[in-house]
Amino acid sequence: MSDNGGTASFYPSLTDAACVKFLGKDKIAATHDLGCGDFEIRHFIDAAYLLSLDGGKELLESSLIEPTPACTKVGGTGKEGGENVMGMLSQRLKVPFYNFTTQSWVLLKLQNVLVVDDLPVPFHISLKSLFDWTNVDENGNPSLKDKTNPYDFISRCPWRSPGFFPARYYRHSYWNPPTRAIHVGNIDHQMTSNIRNSKTGTPDEAKLTGVCGGCGARGAKRHCSRCAKVNYCTRECQLAHWKIHKTMCQAMN
Repeated sequence: MSDNGGTASFYPSLTDAACVKFLGKDKIAATHDLGCGDFEIRHFIDAAYLLSLDGGKELLESSLIEPTPACTKVGGTGKEGGENVMGMLSQRLKVPFYNFTTQSWVLLKLQNVLVVDDLPVPFHISLKSLFDWTNVDENGNPSLKDKTNPYDFISRCPWRSPGFFPARYYRHSYWNPPTRAIHVGNIDHQMTSNIRNSKTGTPDEAKLTGVCGGCGARGAKRHCSRCAKVNYCTRECQLAHWKIHKTMCQAMN
């Protein structure tokens, strides 16, 4: 949640995770904001993790702009005063994203990604922003403009088990109960609108094309000849994924 004090909010769900796969990296778990009473609808990436990505250094050196609305800190991380916001990426960040229902990858193009120094996780995605979730019913379920179910993109996980993130992230104070303060975000539609109205560039987008449905590799140009909605990088990857894709392929036609 952004506020007049210039503080963004890190308030993720700790019951389940999303799965992403950046260029040149193995897939990792990512925190998200579904089911949370927090309407900070920007995405966060840890500066050190961004630097480790192919092309990450160039992004950090040439693509940082002032965040909109302005913020200098991220609160809710368990650190007094919060973590420093280095800036916001001026161009959309392309991220392969796993759909647990179809068991295939889609390509996200995310705008308004804040680069944070010493974030407790490599990457945090606002699924509320991606699915344009600004209204919820009495049960906390999203009102979506299309039939896409955001819960297809998350899976239950034991966060405290090793292996979800590189080991260094578990040394952050956020994951250590003695020093971690519980952070509860407030639902503030006015500030949510402020963030949304101040967004730069082209809105967030999820696409089936441009990424391999089987392995998540970027630049996939082959496609399923039956549904033409899922791409693949190689014939071998397509054949290996067919047992999974077969049922969904029939539903797509």
